[in-house]
Amino acid sequence: MEFKKYQHIERFGTTEVEGIEIQSGTRTTKYCTGCEKDLILGEFSKDQSKKDGLHSRCEGCKVRYQKEYYKDNRGERIQRNKAYQKTEKGRRATYRANRKYKTTFGGRLQSVFSGMNHRCNNPNDKRYRRYGGRGIKNKFTLDDFRDYVVNVLGITTIGQIESKHVHRIDNDGHYEPGNIEFLTLEEHREIHVKLRGVKC
Repeated sequence: MEFKKYQHIERFGTTEVEGIEIQSGTRTTKYCTGCEKDLILGEFSKDQSKKDGLHSRCEGCKVRYQKEYYKDNRGERIQRNKAYQKTEKGRRATYRANRKYKTTFGGRLQSVFSGMNHRCNNPNDKRYRRYGGRGIKNKFTLDDFRDYVVNVLGITTIGQIESKHVHRIDNDGHYEPGNIEFLTLEEHREIHVKLRGVKC
């Protein structure tokens, strides 16, 4: 029989699926084992382990199945991930992923928030005595902090806070709405030396 490369089709209206061999003149649809319907090939993602090169479920069913599987097996997956992260390969992968995430805007904000929490809540932090040790608290949740930075301070890219540190406007106040801003290290030190006579 004659076979040809089937290049097409609409996948959610725009994307083309390329390089799928189908029998000429016969096959333009595939049966989805999830929704149990015949759908156009563009509804299926590629899967090289399958004979026809396409996943057995359409994209929508595949996503729903993965969500349900994760929900039903969450505990097992967490334990498996923890075991993997204890291996040398897992530690290297986690380290690379964390480094990459910290270069993103969301990762940078999470890192800043983590530092605020450590200074206020961890007695083993060398800066604790100047923060949590004298009653300074972090009154933000992570989501609240992100929302405040973006919607109130107007910071939307990592470039706007690169090489900057979170600063409490009132040195005796908490990390809370209305009392934080981002300054360079030099600006931060200058304010504290000039107005308070203390190092930060």
